[in-house]
Amino acid sequence: MEARAYVSAMQDAMRLVPMDGDLENGDGGNEVVIKAGSAMEAVMKALKAAGKPMHIMDILKAIGREATPENRASVGGSLAAYVRKGVIFTRPAPNTFGLAESRRPAGEAFAPPDDFGVPTVDNA
Repeated sequence: MEARAYVSAMQDAMRLVPMDGDLENGDGGNEVVIKAGSAMEAVMKALKAAGKPMHIMDILKAIGREATPENRASVGGSLAAYVRKGVIFTRPAPNTFGLAESRRPAGEAFAPPDDFGVPTVDNA
């Protein structure tokens, strides 16, 4: 059962990875670019500087925006759109956002767990 869940999660994750050449050929099919000077660029820089996910109110302070309901809805809504697409930003907790690139330590290669595919004995 765990192996099926793991395979299903891996298949979902693979849908987020661009096909070979999509970004290299410049067709922009899966490419997401953050506009220079935008609030999202400021958020990305703030999250990189913090090195960890931040609550939306802390993000607003970090990018120099007043913590008004309008700013919270605007910036939070934009971040949520990226999260729904599965690119750039993550939402590890309610109203808390992080960078997708920081989920795995740099240089750490992906590999399934050592016990992946090994049948387990259920004594129930």
